[in-house]
Amino acid sequence: MRYTNLTILIIVLLRVSGLLYSQSPAFSNKIGAEAERAPSPAALERAASRSASESDHYAAMKFYERFLAADSSAAALQAYGEEAASFSALENAEAAYQALVARGGENATAEHISRLAQIKFHLGKYSEAQKLFQTVLLKPGLSADMAEQTQTDLENCDWAADVLKNSDLEIALENMG
Repeated sequence: MRYTNLTILIIVLLRVSGLLYSQSPAFSNKIGAEAERAPSPAALERAASRSASESDHYAAMKFYERFLAADSSAAALQAYGEEAASFSALENAEAAYQALVARGGENATAEHISRLAQIKFHLGKYSEAQKLFQTVLLKPGLSADMAEQTQTDLENCDWAADVLKNSDLEIALENMG
């Protein structure tokens, strides 16, 4: 009997002390502290790079999106823009490259302007792409390879704009299925 009463008393004391301990501020701060911590910018960048190397462009884009909240450098914007373009999130890629070009102003690199023009071309914004390709061609110090590629891109853009202008958009489509 005495052993049973002692056992019950110990169990009650353990439960009460556990209840009191769990309600103390020090205890609750330690338990929930890890759940509220966000990954560091370096960890986000590593995760984005790893996802990109594994061709998981959606995950890489999302990691770079979170990374941009902490680091809005030109390199981070460019990486985000490339992953967005690779995932075919062209509006996101356009916004990233538009920000890069705007950040550079008159000194924006020919590569950034060209990439923005290519993205606009894929979005069907041919007149905007044409203007950007022409801007690239006017940049001083343009390499011969880049000038040739930009000229080809400009011709493709002219052709696509011409086809769009001269096409009959009222083509009837029939469901074959």
